[in-house]
Amino acid sequence: MITYLVRRLAISIILLAIVSLLSFAIIRFAPGSKTAGGEEMSPKKLAAAEEARRAKYHLNDPWYSQYFLVMKDLFSNKLVDYNDRPVHEQIVDRLPWTMLLNAVSLVLVFGMGIPLGVAGARFRGGWRDTSSAVGAFFLLSLPGFFVSYMLCILLVKYIYVPILGVGTFGMQFSSWWQQALDTGWHLFAPALVLALPGVAVQSRYVRASLIESLSEDYIRTARAKGLSESVVYYKHALRNSLRPMVTFFGFLLAGMIAGSVIVETIFSYPGMGRLAYEALSKRNLPVLVAINFYSAVLVVMGNLLADMLYSVVDPRVRLE
Repeated sequence: MITYLVRRLAISIILLAIVSLLSFAIIRFAPGSKTAGGEEMSPKKLAAAEEARRAKYHLNDPWYSQYFLVMKDLFSNKLVDYNDRPVHEQIVDRLPWTMLLNAVSLVLVFGMGIPLGVAGARFRGGWRDTSSAVGAFFLLSLPGFFVSYMLCILLVKYIYVPILGVGTFGMQFSSWWQQALDTGWHLFAPALVLALPGVAVQSRYVRASLIESLSEDYIRTARAKGLSESVVYYKHALRNSLRPMVTFFGFLLAGMIAGSVIVETIFSYPGMGRLAYEALSKRNLPVLVAINFYSAVLVVMGNLLADMLYSVVDPRVRLE
């Protein structure tokens, strides 16, 4: 176990170095000014300010020197953006909100995807199975921005509830449980948009895995004992069908982090996705590099956690 973790840690460090280098190169060699910040000044003053900024942030140095300087400042918490604001403080302020959003989305994915998958396997070939399959492919075909806008229109125009941000104006003067309910409501809409594709894929994973498990001998033995179908499906078959779900967890986390850029921007959610969009619109290279690196860390940690859970749900698997 320890040997496996050490080896995976070494591989993760190499992978993070490659990801950070590639992301820096893509941002660095993208066309356009690397210091465009949207300042309103005369062309002469703007050119002078841009030249001063290029000198300050080593943008006139070779790209590999810039990479090592940026990563050095990132690891020492000295990295600042083009407005001299510490990047580490911006990440620390936004990261908990993104992690909370992804946690709620994961709960929705497994809370809705598993029952739908079980229903599809239990009533295979019936209208329930057909409906879940059609619904899954329909959800996968919908782009996230379209679902976000439609949900905003539905909730604001017809239900008359505020959904932008993480709290309603004036709720800070209410009791703590009212503030918690208000925050939970603001979390639900973006979390639901992020979770819908995962629910569709998870339901198909569960269905396929359950159908395979139902042909095993221990299922026939459980039914021969007179156990109810609910016990057979949820206690015996589902328990041995968790491996594909755990494998799917690593891919799901990566997709949610990528999808949060659009969702957080539309819902004005103060997470890392919205910070990435703001930095991209201003071509703020230090912030983009930091966000890409931290996102890669979260994905690598998610995959490592999935591998460890794999050995928990299936004792036959040994991490060596």
